[in-house]
Amino acid sequence: MNDTDEKLLREIKARLDEDLERLDPRTRAELVERRREALARSVPRRRFAVPRPVLATAAMLVLVLGVSFWMHPPEGNAPGPLLDDIELLVSTGEVADYEELDFFLWLDEEQAHEG
Repeated sequence: MNDTDEKLLREIKARLDEDLERLDPRTRAELVERRREALARSVPRRRFAVPRPVLATAAMLVLVLGVSFWMHPPEGNAPGPLLDDIELLVSTGEVADYEELDFFLWLDEEQAHEG
């Protein structure tokens, strides 16, 4: 802010304070109460507070699980060759290959049933 803005703000504050002094006590009390109500509505309230130890425990659990899956990936239902085929198709980027994706999926299913 520059000096003129600060000077203007001081003048406005001084006049408002003078007007406040001239008000009767009942009106002043009502203004104070309305101001409190407005401030109470404007302050965001925390609806759900989680204790920090709980958050820290959850973060550590996620970290440990992430690292364990990264170090030892599950071996059960890995897509294997199908995933390699899809990566090959995606890497070429030709639209015709994308149109034949259903065929390759069907072919993989047929080979799985035969083998």
